[in-house]
Amino acid sequence: MTIQGSQLHIEGVKAREVKLLLNKFLHKKSIRGFRVVAPEAGVLEVREVRKPVARTAPRGNPPSPSVSMPYYFPSSGKESALVPSGKRSRKKS
Repeated sequence: MTIQGSQLHIEGVKAREVKLLLNKFLHKKSIRGFRVVAPEAGVLEVREVRKPVARTAPRGNPPSPSVSMPYYFPSSGKESALVPSGKRSRKKS
């Protein structure tokens, strides 16, 4: 076994055995958030676990076509949601 910088070179052992021992070491030392991967034959890397991206769901439902396009639905008229009903206009003094 030789050490060069941040790399550890082990000879005479199968990669599968080293991967198992690295996983055991991480678990024993309670180092969470890392995993051991083999990107190519004979090479093992300890990488940080990818965190899933939180996606927000859209709230509510889309408006009906008669509300969003009143010019295509003339029967909606004054009862359309685009024209507020029951509101008074300001008095001019």
